Amino acid sequence: MSQWKSSIVTCDPPLGSATVLNEKDATFTVGVPALELEHGGVINGVWIWHNYGETWNELPLREHKTRIVGSDQQDRRFFRGELPRLPDKSNFRFTLRLETDTNRTLWIKDLQGIDDGEVFFQSAGFPSRDVGHYLEGINESGFTASVVGQKDKIDDCMVWNLAASIPPAQGPESGRASRRLGKPDCARWFATVRHNLNWFGPRQGTDFMQLDKEAVLVSFLRRDGLHVVLLPVGGLDSSLTTLITDHEGALAAVSRNEDESDGQARLLVSVATGFEQALSSVMAEAKRMASSKLHNGNGHQNGHQNGHQNGHSQNGGPKHSLTQARAQIDDWNDGFAYCTWNSLGQDLSHDKILGALTRLSESGINIANLIIDDNWQSLDGDGSDASRRRWERFEANQQGFPQGLKGLVSEIRKQNPQIRNIAVWHGIFGYWGGMSPSGPMASKYKMRKIQLRDEAEVQPKDFDFYTVDGEDVHKMYDDFYAFLADCGVSAAKVDTQGFLDYPAHANDRKNLIRPYQDAWTAAASKHFGGRAIACMAQTPQSILHSLLQQGRSEGPMLMARNSDDFFPDEVGSHTWHVFCNAHNALLMRHLGVLLDWDMFQTTTPKYAALHAVARSMSGGPIYITDAPGEHDVELIKQMTAQTADGRTIALRADEPGRTLWPYGGHGEQRLLRVRSGHQGVGMLGVFNVCNRGSLLGEQVRLDDIFDGEKAGEGSFVISRFSTGEMIAPASRETVIEVGLEEGGFEIFTAYPITKLGGLAVATLGLVGKMATAAAVSHVSYSKHHEGFIPVGVEVSVSLKALGTLGIFAQSCDAEDSRKVGVKTIVAMDKAVSNPQRFSSTGSQGEIRLDLESLSIDLGLDSCYRDESTVDLTIVLQFEEDIEDSDGFLAESDSPEAAVAWWWRCTIL
Repeated sequence: MSQWKSSIVTCDPPLGSATVLNEKDATFTVGVPALELEHGGVINGVWIWHNYGETWNELPLREHKTRIVGSDQQDRRFFRGELPRLPDKSNFRFTLRLETDTNRTLWIKDLQGIDDGEVFFQSAGFPSRDVGHYLEGINESGFTASVVGQKDKIDDCMVWNLAASIPPAQGPESGRASRRLGKPDCARWFATVRHNLNWFGPRQGTDFMQLDKEAVLVSFLRRDGLHVVLLPVGGLDSSLTTLITDHEGALAAVSRNEDESDGQARLLVSVATGFEQALSSVMAEAKRMASSKLHNGNGHQNGHQNGHQNGHSQNGGPKHSLTQARAQIDDWNDGFAYCTWNSLGQDLSHDKILGALTRLSESGINIANLIIDDNWQSLDGDGSDASRRRWERFEANQQGFPQGLKGLVSEIRKQNPQIRNIAVWHGIFGYWGGMSPSGPMASKYKMRKIQLRDEAEVQPKDFDFYTVDGEDVHKMYDDFYAFLADCGVSAAKVDTQGFLDYPAHANDRKNLIRPYQDAWTAAASKHFGGRAIACMAQTPQSILHSLLQQGRSEGPMLMARNSDDFFPDEVGSHTWHVFCNAHNALLMRHLGVLLDWDMFQTTTPKYAALHAVARSMSGGPIYITDAPGEHDVELIKQMTAQTADGRTIALRADEPGRTLWPYGGHGEQRLLRVRSGHQGVGMLGVFNVCNRGSLLGEQVRLDDIFDGEKAGEGSFVISRFSTGEMIAPASRETVIEVGLEEGGFEIFTAYPITKLGGLAVATLGLVGKMATAAAVSHVSYSKHHEGFIPVGVEVSVSLKALGTLGIFAQSCDAEDSRKVGVKTIVAMDKAVSNPQRFSSTGSQGEIRLDLESLSIDLGLDSCYRDESTVDLTIVLQFEEDIEDSDGFLAESDSPEAAVAWWWRCTIL
């Protein structure tokens, strides 16, 4: 028996955190060990102690029988009780008191060290239409507020647009303004802050808001259960606004303006019944404002939004067909990738890169994309201090790459024909130390010397920083990417983009920020079809400009790094990395970019699988940076799959993963829940990232895997990744228990059940993969007919890759124990003879199809190289009816006999 089952008490709503309810009462479900505790005694009584009233009182819970995922009924007991909602109080705190059969009284705080939980009953409506009601002082701040949308209509969200002027810049000095917005009355708060000038990071707290960094997003939970979100709007012009707090916990908007005319500070505020709804509302309005600014001619169309409008490729030829374009999208966004950064370090060379690729192949790892990271470029200076080295020329450095970049790329493609894309790294200003003022580039492009801000990280103060002037940056990037494309490079990783915010003077900032953003994105669209990774680009100026991917219908999605780097040797960084990405994704997922949670190593002690699961739940690219020959091949197989033509793709969800609870801090004793999804299948990654080293146990509900509306529709199959166990049918009443050590993880996947022809059916994706459903491109169900007779269910499914396909199938009648089997399989329009050779029936109603053996048998690997999916049609029937139908229908054409046979074999 697992340690957590014998020692951990779970509670829903959870302890040590806050929960918002809109029901008429609070229902508590507590799971306890059924066996004797370590210190003696068996728990036989549970009470909720709460202050929902004048004094602290107890609510006795009754034992409750329920369906459980992740628990043996013999190991665990459950207790349940309800606390009715009071009309005059909206929130309360609670804890647990337990009693054993030896008359011992145990308090959960003493037993597990978990603090009180808190419940907030949500108000039935909005108490006011005045934004000042939700943030006292905002009406006196100097901002002018206007309601967004229909002023006479209030559903479950309100949005205000606030505007105020910013003084003009005076010479090199930016115009600045600061406006106090007031002290929020909050029970919990969350902020996305500028962790440094290059990266965002999450901050959380309880009733006193204290920001240690400038924030680009602030949300707080009121005691009436409403969420208030504030979003400063930047990147539309040369102005910038962020949020700070003072020593009293009051919020203030601080703004700067680089223009020589008055600027405008913009702030969007929303109030909603849910956090995601509040955030979605302000982001939708912000994107509308950005689109309006763009189309009114006040902004510059960036290259990603404008690419491929001339009907020709980057090389001047006609655009690819839709099938070819789709395959290219899959190669870049879905292809499993390898990066040289942590694996080979900064001492790169022609031979090292080829050697690493050889070791990958020898280990059976066939990557689709390669990223050549830092230190391939030609630089001035020497030594290990990258911040004092500057970019000189387009060509690779002669010492490490004597055959040049084209020679390297040509050899890579010759030795590794499975590699579809090769990307190279560079900084937004060329390199960490900028561009050389005396190299070949300085003679071709106008150069600009920049004074950097005192806060600029990594840059020495006694070093002259140069880059190409904004006047010439479009030409420079067009020339550079044309050179790369001629060398065979097909993508770029554009790093150090936060450096755009490093210049101290207003005239430099105006000259560089917007022109550089537009130049690199336009060049990437023109020469690489949009294949690019934006790195260190989490700045306010980028959110609604170079990272905003509105209106793109062609080409792969722009990838954008979602957090600071993966640091393999910093033990304390691993859980923070996952926590930070899950929270940054709350804002970043609204931009339409593919969120990149960064590379990782598959052999990192203790945390490799944690990173792998996080990447699989992220919805973003998956790429590794293993040292040559040091690979966990089995872990890689769980994240990836092989296509029919031998490519390796990463199985990533189409819904970006993000945390479900923004208000919980990294140190809180609460499991991190990351929701993702794919093609109507819900996925939930659960992680113990608490930095206290604690064993944590909690309950998970179907509402966590799906949003409330989807969870209330129909029934589901819920699977657990670590054990492969399933429960079906599952509903909102199903209790899912999970216990995890620090650094531990679990994946729960919920598949909707379709009821048809007497069968309950669900497609489970590729069994044994972390993101099982991500291999499925499409699935549909219909009644299968033999002649005029409906017999069984026809499953039509398109898959990105091969593996073991799982299908859940059983009778709709819970009393019917007959097994369901495979009647026929058609793969890529080829009928499979004796399909039972490739299928097996397991317990819990699961059917497994060996698609890899089937592919070999049909020759799919050689016949369908240009196809990006494998299409299957599978007919399911009760096993006993498969034999009956084969024999009966072959022998009889009698309508009367057919009707009699139909009544005998069909349910519902």
